[in-house]
Amino acid sequence: KQEISVKEKNQGDLSLESSSLKFNVDLATCFEIPLKDICRVSSSKNEVGMEFHHNDAAPVSLMEIRLHVPNESVQRLVEQLSTKADVMKATTNAIFSLPEVACMTPRGRYTLKIYPSFLELHGKTFDFKIPHATILRIFCLFHSEKKNHIVVLSIDPPVRQGQTRYPFIIIQFDTQNANSSIVAGAEGSQGSEKPCHQTFCEILHKLSQNKVYSSGEFKSHSRNDCLSCACKASNGLLYPLERGFLFIHKPTIYVRFDQISCVDFARGTLSARTFDMEIDSKNGQTIVFNNIERENYTVLSEFCAAKNVRVRKSAVKEHVTKDGQIDYPPGKVLSSTIPLEESDAEDDDYNPTKDSSSSSESDTEQIHIDDD
Repeated sequence: KQEISVKEKNQGDLSLESSSLKFNVDLATCFEIPLKDICRVSSSKNEVGMEFHHNDAAPVSLMEIRLHVPNESVQRLVEQLSTKADVMKATTNAIFSLPEVACMTPRGRYTLKIYPSFLELHGKTFDFKIPHATILRIFCLFHSEKKNHIVVLSIDPPVRQGQTRYPFIIIQFDTQNANSSIVAGAEGSQGSEKPCHQTFCEILHKLSQNKVYSSGEFKSHSRNDCLSCACKASNGLLYPLERGFLFIHKPTIYVRFDQISCVDFARGTLSARTFDMEIDSKNGQTIVFNNIERENYTVLSEFCAAKNVRVRKSAVKEHVTKDGQIDYPPGKVLSSTIPLEESDAEDDDYNPTKDSSSSSESDTEQIHIDDD
């Protein structure tokens, strides 16, 4: 009969068996972890972290456990657990590989590798493995000011690092180096000469069976696909897409039009150089985007009207000048209503052959308003 430890101690010995990991206190078993439940093993200094498969049927489940071990035992324990646990492993060569790619979320530079069943982000400190089945949406967006492409992956369940959850992966592809040769396919196969972001999105599209969405018809006052603004205390970019608004990157927010109750426009500063857009969602959550340039009011309000998004506004003609600038009292919220209707419009499919210049998903907190 197995003896169970009930002592109030958190120090003991590890016993790695063929199918389980045991933690013993004074030769009695304190707890036992089936190795098949471990999906990821990581190390940091003198800690070993183990993450577990998400149980959709359980209202509450253990997601991670961290063990403090002597320095000389960390790497050995990680290797042993990785060999025996149910950790995603590469059984073939990478289909796609690109070194030193800048990621906005999780922040850092990673080597991107796409395998038949998962996407790997390999960094100097942390590694992330994302099964293709967890990818919900793929966005490929163009940043005209920095002249680069941004690929946003919406994933569920989110990847984790400690207490931080990442429901969005945001990758930046430098357009200037976009035509460099990419190793694709098995070893010895011919590499692809396509732009990096294009090859990356095409492969993920095939493996995850998800459409790649790009910006729609929206153009700002300066003919950009996005608007510079702020959410909470962080500056970012707001992309009005065909089926929703996407803000990157901190916090990353994606809200669909059919989940918006109404939108309010209000004057942002006393000088009326900027305005705020307040989005009330049907679940009661409110999101405010601040410091949008006033020249973009007309194009943004017309965009919302075209998408049948309910907008509160009063006497628009009276408050908007010929050049699209706003002229109304400080603090005034713009009050009549446009009826809300369901939008059947689809996001534009990402077209790799389309000109990027004409085409157009935080480290600590991220918001995702979406039922799909």
